[in-house]
Amino acid sequence: MVEACDALASIAQTRTAVVNMVVAVASAYLINCRSLRHSVLSLGFFTNPRMLHGIALTGFLQPVFTYAPVMNRLLHTAPIDATAWLHILGVAVAALMMVELEKKIQCMR
Repeated sequence: MVEACDALASIAQTRTAVVNMVVAVASAYLINCRSLRHSVLSLGFFTNPRMLHGIALTGFLQPVFTYAPVMNRLLHTAPIDATAWLHILGVAVAALMMVELEKKIQCMR
């Protein structure tokens, strides 16, 4: 029985991590796709305040989704640890860098 509970917790934590990863990658992609040709760094990070407000609101709501017991019960999720958050951040940064690389390749053509 204990093993079954551990497996269910693992599935719930995986579900939570995947949802958070999708949101993080979508936010990175949103930041990056403000221009199809210019780098994020050349555009300036604070040039679109509405986008930043939306990402900040999402950043506020994701911990609620992740750690609020009522959300865990309703959505069959479970809290995740700092290591999972580091992996999520790493994947989001990798997605941002891949789109930047694609822009660079397209400009060279």
